[in-house]
Amino acid sequence: MLSATWLLYVLVPGLVQAGVVLLSLGLLVRAAFAWRGLTIHDVHRQERVRWTPTRHAVLARETIAGFVLLALRPIGWADAPLPRETSGCPVLLVPDPRLGRGALALLEVFLRQRGLAVWPVRLSHQDASLGQLAERLQGEVGRLREATGATQVDLVGFGLGGLVAAWLCHHLDGAATVRRLVTLGTPWRGTRLAVFYPGTLAREIRPDAHDLDGLASCGVDTLSVWCPEDPEVVPAESACADPARSVAVEGAGHLGMLLSARTFRAVLTGLRDALPEPG
Repeated sequence: MLSATWLLYVLVPGLVQAGVVLLSLGLLVRAAFAWRGLTIHDVHRQERVRWTPTRHAVLARETIAGFVLLALRPIGWADAPLPRETSGCPVLLVPDPRLGRGALALLEVFLRQRGLAVWPVRLSHQDASLGQLAERLQGEVGRLREATGATQVDLVGFGLGGLVAAWLCHHLDGAATVRRLVTLGTPWRGTRLAVFYPGTLAREIRPDAHDLDGLASCGVDTLSVWCPEDPEVVPAESACADPARSVAVEGAGHLGMLLSARTFRAVLTGLRDALPEPG
């Protein structure tokens, strides 16, 4: 009995303290990554590194979002059930291949509660190229159309998932089966932070990569939702496919977009309303 009491009063507080230390270190690392991106923004613009209230909010949102998405990650370990037959246009959510479909769980709930038939796809990149991922996405689009009886689907892509969706529409004749594309924080013209990423995708999303040529005019009505202080897309304007068909969400960050009600409303508007003509 004494040994059990000793374990209770000694080991449990020790484990709690270790958990707090690990959580604090994780928060600092995530904040450092976000600050790195914001600093590169200033270097790219040839400006002094600035500390503003908006950037303070971005750092806080990015740090919190990183741990929320880590907690949601197990959701993406299994495939989501396909929606049933619907009279409207079903929505296929395309996550960033590095994060998994669990990252889009909150957006999925938001859209479902507003009457949309939503299906988050699971893309495992395993050092695959944009073209290989787009071929897999093409098969998932076919599965969704068969399950719902719809002739076309809407695509919502986050991060590199938006490039995969655009590749499908541009190179694989996806424009015949895709009605509309909405992207969140997608580096349409590449990002300078690609040098920090490993694998094939890192080479394809550099600002000078020819793999991105033509994707911004993929032949499908496209709305790009972006943040001027995105710490993952440098320059931030690279996340804007067409200025006339874009929505800027100030202070949302990158991962923070997946927790932002303003971002969710912009996605819903892009799926429901007619988009303006490109400028």
